[in-house]
Amino acid sequence: PKEFASQTPIFYYEVAVILIITVWFATFSEALSEAQAKARVDSLRSLEKEVSARKIVGEGKKEVIVTSTSLKPGDEVLVYVGEIIPRDGLVCEGKAFVDESMMTGESNPVFKDKDDHVIGGTRIASDKLRIEITAEVGRSFLDEMVSLIESATRPKTKNEIALTILLAGLSLIFLMVVGSLLFFANFLGYIADIAMLIALLVALMPTTIGGLLSAIGVAGITRIGRDNIVAKSGKGIEAAGDCDILILDKTGTITEGSRSANEFVPLQKYTERDVGQAAFAASIHDTTHEGKSIVHLAEEKRFIPPLIEKILTARKIEFSAETRFSGLEFMPNKRIALDTELQEEATSIHKFEDGNGEEAPRTNGPSRVSSMLSELEQRNEEVKILKGSVDAMLKFLTHVNEAELKWKAQEISKNGETPLLIAINSEGIGLVALKDNLKENIRQKLDEVHATGITTVMLTGDNQLTAQVIGKEANVDQVMAEAKPTDKLVRVEEEQSKGHVIGMVGDGTNDAPALAKANVGLAMNSGT
Repeated sequence: PKEFASQTPIFYYEVAVILIITVWFATFSEALSEAQAKARVDSLRSLEKEVSARKIVGEGKKEVIVTSTSLKPGDEVLVYVGEIIPRDGLVCEGKAFVDESMMTGESNPVFKDKDDHVIGGTRIASDKLRIEITAEVGRSFLDEMVSLIESATRPKTKNEIALTILLAGLSLIFLMVVGSLLFFANFLGYIADIAMLIALLVALMPTTIGGLLSAIGVAGITRIGRDNIVAKSGKGIEAAGDCDILILDKTGTITEGSRSANEFVPLQKYTERDVGQAAFAASIHDTTHEGKSIVHLAEEKRFIPPLIEKILTARKIEFSAETRFSGLEFMPNKRIALDTELQEEATSIHKFEDGNGEEAPRTNGPSRVSSMLSELEQRNEEVKILKGSVDAMLKFLTHVNEAELKWKAQEISKNGETPLLIAINSEGIGLVALKDNLKENIRQKLDEVHATGITTVMLTGDNQLTAQVIGKEANVDQVMAEAKPTDKLVRVEEEQSKGHVIGMVGDGTNDAPALAKANVGLAMNSGT
């Protein structure tokens, strides 16, 4: 033993550690990726577990704060605006808009009425609902999503399969070679040292190839990190090179994920300026992205209404699922006093008025809306400036050409936009076209993808009309509308069964199963 062990024992320990690290490093990246995926699944589960609920108990309908995990089917809960629905259920009472973007990926809130189904983990955007719980713990929509993610396994690429076969073949060959050396040594009368044969086998085994590939993957991760792309796995980078179909979610991936004012469309007798002024007034107290975009568009076009001081101090009319409109109301001749903050806001708004600034448009006299407000001021009549759903506001408008209004609203919808009706008291003024705009340079980026021979597919939960318009603007090859999370997963599996290598780009919880199943999953950093 002393003659054989020419080095100190520490040397052999060092060699053993190096060999172990070499073998371990080959699977380190994939193990890290799996650990991070498990952490994401656990965080997804916590969305439902950590929610508190207002349970209704007793004949007096008393509200008691409980955790969502303690709720059982048949229990009733109250959920107010801004709160999260604790578990899947049915609406017993109330009407409200529910933000389901986290689950469906679509930015538009969904209207819920009595007997409608609601999803646990979604948020009430307006009003309140009384909900009867229908799902048991572990059987909600969110749990189904988690189950889909856990069961979705990424198939190996052709390169990975070929490498696995090569490594298995080489390992078998070297094992036979070392075994045959022992046989020939005994046949020739030599004494073969088992320790040396094992050392030779370890040296010959192609474990370093796996380690080398992982090292290449880590280098790739570092390289794409310079472009603000965080890669979770080196194998994902390798598979990206073989990708021939790229599937993209619409909302938050191709589009910005929130609707913005795009155009003012006047009705008969009125002008774009009239609609812009009325829309500005109706939106001045609206803190949502849509409301701010309307004000911004009106300021860009210099469509500032008169009576700004009174509009700033007017009583806000809150949006509700029952009325489906919002705005403001005020008495023109009522005396007002602006505080310092409102005075500063009024001063900044006046800078955008017609005639101020180099880019201000030249107009001939006051607008029709300005004249209307002046007449109401002289008669000291109450002023209501409203914006809202076309169908909801048509019920109380008496001075409007209904045929013209419906035709113009339909034309806006054909362009993939959402019409918003603007009115003063009982008279319709015009429409605001809201649109979920494409992200900056997205068409150019997709053209670069097409140039590499990759087919692009857009999946969205939106209706067919909106999906086709956005798909055409973004120049994607194929469009699939009204797609649920399971539909996205099925589409990925179908394309993989045809031999394609799939890249999936998404940003919401609803995309998670498809992202986990695709050969390459690309999750957007910001979206819905």
